[in-house]
Amino acid sequence: MSTDTPIIHRDYVFEHPDFPLGINFNKFHPDYPAHTHEFSELVIVRNGTGFNVVNGVNYRLSAGDAFVIPKGRVHEYRETDHLGTYNIYFDNKRLDLKRWDAGLLAGY
Repeated sequence: MSTDTPIIHRDYVFEHPDFPLGINFNKFHPDYPAHTHEFSELVIVRNGTGFNVVNGVNYRLSAGDAFVIPKGRVHEYRETDHLGTYNIYFDNKRLDLKRWDAGLLAGY
């Protein structure tokens, strides 16, 4: 990860430090430059299309797709077209998800 890659911090998405879970709905998710998080994220695509770029690989997004972005993984959104997403933010350690392995899947 480049030292110039912006990091989205926990306090931006978690309303209370003792509750490590947040939810957001993006009616039209814009193109968004490369960034990373201090938390993991489950993304569910509601409508539209676009690309999630992870490690230089473009992953096509369309309605019905779901993917996990693990804490610290650099990614960006490109060529979004009416991309509606549900974003569920969570802290694996704080939620004690010991067997959570979805983040090991290629690209997600």
